[in-house]
Formats: sequence, C-alpha cells, structure tokens
Amino acid sequence: MTVWHLEQRSPLPPSAISDSRGGAGSITAIERLATPSIPHYRYLFNRVGIPWNWFSRNRMTDLELAKIIHDSRVEVLQLWAGEQLAGFAELDRRVDGEVELKFFGLFPEFTGRGLGKLFLKQVLHLAWSTSPNRVWLHT
Repeated sequence: MTVWHLEQRSPLPPSAISDSRGGAGSITAIERLATPSIPHYRYLFNRVGIPWNWFSRNRMTDLELAKIIHDSRVEVLQLWAGEQLAGFAELDRRVDGEVELKFFGLFPEFTGRGLGKLFLKQVLHLAWSTSPNRVWLHT
C-alpha cells in the first residue's frame, strides 16, 4: 500500500474559486452538519467510501465516532446537487494551525460530472477560512 501526503501552505487565489451554483448538475449547496447523527454520518461515509474500501470509521463504536464528529473543531459537510445528496467532506481542525481534509468524495452516481472539482475548491476555501498554516490530506 502506498500512502500519499499532500499539503497546501497557502490558499488558492480568489480567481480559482469559481461560483459553482446554478445550472443543471451543479452544486446547489454545501451544508455544514453541526451535530450529524451517527446513522446519517455512516450513510455519507459508506455511500462515498465503500467503492474505495474505506473502513476506518466503520471500525469505531458509535461513542468513539461521536467524540470525533461532534467536536466543534470538526466540520462535516454534505454536498447537494439539485435536491439530491451528492457527497460529503470532513475537515478536522483539532491540531492547532492545521486543517486536515479527512474525508472527501462524491456518491458514485455523481462522479464524472465535474462536481468533484467544484466541491473541492469550495471545501478548500472553507478550510482556509480560519487562516491555518497548512491544509493537508493523506490518501
């Protein structure tokens, strides 16, 4: 297994964050879930992650998972395309000066439509909103 670590040390320029709202098949909303229910979080995680063999959060008890996703420094975001849920992302700010893009992806039926690029730009914009030293991920 190869694990890649990617990081940004500065935000994208404002011109790179395009307006992604409106039009068929586009992002209509990115909703922050202040206190997502465990079943809903697991639904999002599995809808995105099962095709990629994500398992880490499924090994956690509900209590272990709640301790993470209900922490005020963790943001669970769900993507809406029209009136349908289309994906989710999780930003983890629990380490001072850093934001980890812990999970990110689209539901399988929404891939290949250009939504991922738009969603990622918006999520990175949110990640940089608190002026961290870096935004990073591993995959």
